[in-house]
Amino acid sequence: MSALILSTDAAAGLRRPHADLSAALDRARSMLPPDQADALMEPVDLMGWEGPERRAYRLPLEALVFLYTAGAPRHEILWLAAALR
Repeated sequence: MSALILSTDAAAGLRRPHADLSAALDRARSMLPPDQADALMEPVDLMGWEGPERRAYRLPLEALVFLYTAGAPRHEILWLAAALR
């Protein structure tokens, strides 16, 4: 198994808002079969110090490519997911 990273950490490293990354991951998850979506992008709830919990994803490093698929069509998302198996 490869190393895992939280989407919040990826957003900080890429200097992009987490909401943008989360939207890209939500879109990719909606195009994948549920079992494959959970395997590549496991949802987690993070508790904040003062605010409500935040939704994030636990991603294998190979799945970071889905952060750049905002405008990709469905067949490209499915091709990427098949290549990561």
